[in-house]
Order: sequence, then C-alpha cells, then structure tokens
Amino acid sequence: MSEKARYILFAFFLFLTQILGTGIVPMGLFALSLLMIFSPTTFLRSLGYTPIFFLFICFSLGVGFYFALCNGLKPWNIAYWGQFYFLCILLLGVKDKKSCLEALRIFVFIIFILDFGTNLLFLVGVNVPWTELPPVRPGESLARFPGFKGNALYSGSITFVAACYMLNQKRVNKIVFYLGLATMVGNLILSGSYRYLIIGAVVATMYYLRLYRSRIMMVGMYVSSIIVVFTATLVTMFSNLSNFYRAFIWFHFIKEIAKDPWIGHGFFNIHLDEYQDFSTPSHLIANGVTESCILTIGYSFGIIVLSFFLVSIVRTLLRYKAYKKYSVELGVFIGLTLDLFWGGSFDNTYTFALLLLSWYLINETACKRELNEDIHNSTTDV
Repeated sequence: MSEKARYILFAFFLFLTQILGTGIVPMGLFALSLLMIFSPTTFLRSLGYTPIFFLFICFSLGVGFYFALCNGLKPWNIAYWGQFYFLCILLLGVKDKKSCLEALRIFVFIIFILDFGTNLLFLVGVNVPWTELPPVRPGESLARFPGFKGNALYSGSITFVAACYMLNQKRVNKIVFYLGLATMVGNLILSGSYRYLIIGAVVATMYYLRLYRSRIMMVGMYVSSIIVVFTATLVTMFSNLSNFYRAFIWFHFIKEIAKDPWIGHGFFNIHLDEYQDFSTPSHLIANGVTESCILTIGYSFGIIVLSFFLVSIVRTLLRYKAYKKYSVELGVFIGLTLDLFWGGSFDNTYTFALLLLSWYLINETACKRELNEDIHNSTTDV
C-alpha cells in the first residue's frame, strides 16, 4: 500500500470514529491505521524538532503515574489520558505530516456538510432522528443548535477547522470561497459557539492583515486575544450566567492549583459517570469541568510541567517565520491552542489530531529550513 493510501485510510478511520462513536471497533481500526503511518525513524528525528513538548509528555506521564500508584486510576482517566498520549506520541512519528493534513481535509468538509445540514433542518423546523434540539440554557434566549453529533461545542470546533482549510483553498472560485466561509460563519452562529467565533475572528484578522509576517504582531495578537477574552468574561460575569459559571470555575481551580502548585493532583478530566446534575458551577466542577484545558494541565501536573506546555506553544508560534504565506496548520494551531485557555478539550479525536499535526509540522518545517540555511551559509563561507 502506498504512503498516500495509508494517509487516506487513516483519515477515513478517524472519520468513522466521528460517525460511529468511540466503540472498540472504530477506535481499534483507527489505532491500527495510525500505527500504519507511524515511523520510528521519523519519531526519533522529530524529537529534535519539539524537545520541550516531548519533555512535557515525559514529565506529565511521570506525575500521572506517581499519583496512579498512590491513589489508583478511574476508568475515565484511562480512556481520556490514554488517548491523549497515544496521539501525542504516534503522530510525532508521521513521516509526511503535510500530506496527512491534506488527507484529513476532505473528511473535515464532509463532517461540516453533515453538521451544517443538520442545523439547517432544525432551523426550518424538521426534527431529525439522530439528535434533538437541546433546551435553551439559563440566561440565553436561543437554543444552541447541536449539529449532527448533538453537541454544540463539537459543531463549533469542526466548523472552525473547516474554515481554516477553506482559507487555504487557493484554486477555488471566489464565489465558492466566500459562500463557503459565509456558511461556516452561519453555522458557528447557529451553534452558539462564541469562543469559536472569537478564535475564527483572530485567525481571519491574521490571514487578511498578513500578521504572520511579523513575530511581534503574531505574539501580540495571540496574547492580547487571551487577555481580552478573560477580561470580557470577568467584566460580564454578573450580567451573563454562562460567564458567571465560567469565572466561578476558573477561580476555583486557580485556588486548587495554588494549594499544591509544584506536583499537581494527578490525572484529572471531565467524567459523567457519577454526577449528572449540571445546574450549578459546583456540580460542573464535580463532573471534572475546568472550562480551560490549561487549568486542567496545571491542576493535574503542576505549574512546572504546565510551563513546558506553554513554552512549547510560544516557541512554535515564534517559529512560523519560516512561512511566507498562510497555511492551514497555522490557522489550526493558533485557533485550537487559544481555545485551550478558555475551554477546549482533548477528547475530540479529530480536532486534537489536527492540532498535534499542525503543531509538529510548524516545528519540523522551521527546523528543516534553519538547517538548510545553515548549510547554505557554510557553503557560501567556504
């Protein structure tokens, strides 16, 4: 089987997990397809491209296993973090990450079409058998359209990555291009995914103003986006119930991290097995909701391990100078890492795989270009 065919097979089986769920058969096929595109040689070479992120993987695993030996592991910890490390490690060994991202593109658009089509049916009053319109949340005037997966956050995330791909479609007709972007913005509005509208606006600003040409502008845009969202959440927490819940949960976990900042508390994640009441922030906390993957990492492994994760993000962002124009991995990396600060999740296999491939590809491209420049300069000097 050719290398390109293996990437397409991987993309197809990852797509099946989105349709059939995380049962043993679709996940087993997905894992097998990922092993088929894994190269030990590429993995070892890639360690030099992302050493700080690999240190994060090693240290977080060490902390997690330490607490596991002391306190044991819950079933939801094993599933959640097992998938996390499986993807982090094996995707590092994908030989041609650019081709892999390209193979995933067609299925991203297929999922988006299914998702947008479902929301359109809801909009015109048609009840579909595979999901249902949820009740209106307290403090909101409209229901959040759930898409074909029955989850508004999933609808927002898959629409955002579809928009990142659309921005990179240079050969399509302009009418098709802008019509596609318009439907994606519309789907984000229907899903009520305000945070994905925000990160979409950030990526669009970077794209149209070409901010990726300047390190200062890129980092300034990234950091200012985080500050603006946090500030807006705190300012509106007493006038918006959702923001009140979010701020309450943030403050709770910041205090919990401060109690044991250096080593953390061990593997922690969202779980739905013991509590089913989501009516108050306390109940959300009991279900493992942190409203920030960054806080989840800090709570689980401590601020030292968290610092490796954050430094790797900044280092990757700074390395985009190797690119002369926008590419899909930049949009995906910026948007999905920003989402980790005020929400996000590692349990969405599709978007997490896209994030990791983009993360690794940016570092790999930059390192190879730096190496080529060094060889060229050495040759010139001789």
